[in-house]
Amino acid sequence: MNQKYRESLTEINTIFNLMKKEYIIKIPNKLKQFICDNMDKNYIPNINVNKKLSEQNIKQATKILLSLIYRNYWCDEEKRKILLEKEIISENKKNKKYDYNELFFENKMTKNQEKIENNKLILKKERFWNKILRKIKEIIK
Repeated sequence: MNQKYRESLTEINTIFNLMKKEYIIKIPNKLKQFICDNMDKNYIPNINVNKKLSEQNIKQATKILLSLIYRNYWCDEEKRKILLEKEIISENKKNKKYDYNELFFENKMTKNQEKIENNKLILKKERFWNKILRKIKEIIK
């Protein structure tokens, strides 16, 4: 396992040790055991008990893991549904933004628009020359 994740697991374990038992009981023993087995025993996290969790200087991976634990074990069903819907919407937006077909189609549209714009310019030039030729012909006659 990556060192960054081991340190994040250490931070999570430290946070768990500071939490009320009612929250810790909701977490499966298998997950708690996984955290204890894989955390970095040499890493000492800097958790200040006088600050809120949102004010702590913790790793991004720790925040993500805590949010997943919150969603899966600590929040009620209604809140869980809302969080899952938001997650699905976010994933759909991300997938649409980076979808191969969308990128290809958008690129193709841009090229087609450039061709149309170039054709318009050429047509305007032709019309201008046609006007000049017509004027010359009128003068000659």
